[in-house]
Amino acid sequence: ILSKSNSAISTSAIEACGTLPSGGFTTGYLNNFALGDQAPYISTYCGEVKAAYDPNDKIAVLEGSGIAHIIEPNDRIPYLVRFQNTGNDTAFKIVIVDTLSQNLDLSTLEIIGASHPFTWDLLRHNILRFNFFPIKLVDSTSNEPASHGYVKYAIKTKEQLALGSTIENTAYIYFDFNPAIVTN
Repeated sequence: ILSKSNSAISTSAIEACGTLPSGGFTTGYLNNFALGDQAPYISTYCGEVKAAYDPNDKIAVLEGSGIAHIIEPNDRIPYLVRFQNTGNDTAFKIVIVDTLSQNLDLSTLEIIGASHPFTWDLLRHNILRFNFFPIKLVDSTSNEPASHGYVKYAIKTKEQLALGSTIENTAYIYFDFNPAIVTN
């Protein structure tokens, strides 16, 4: 059920209603319906709440299959980089520097959206940079819900990637002139 009233968006879904051949059930598949963000330049993210976390993180939304998290050749991997201003004043500029794995096909990079207006560049050495300026992101003590932001993108693995290859990378988030916050 999706309803939109003024600027509020509410969504409800049923999770864990199917069963697997092993007798267990699946969880975490709540994004099967539109989130009411069809307006241009607006992106809404809804994800599974797993546990307490550092508000500045990077996750691959496609987790792969099985215990080993196997990703099939040429799979499109959606990434999400989340950030929060936990400082004591408004952040006016946020830069995310993300060095992409050599095992990813740069020609398939797709920028999906973000919480705030931004620009992006793909620099030498597989460095993806997002610039949120001016962002005017309030601090979490002044307005906790408005202190969050994110950027989403997707990219495919290289076609001839060897079985067992690992895809690792880390994003660095810079708030104004402060040292980088290093994601997981």
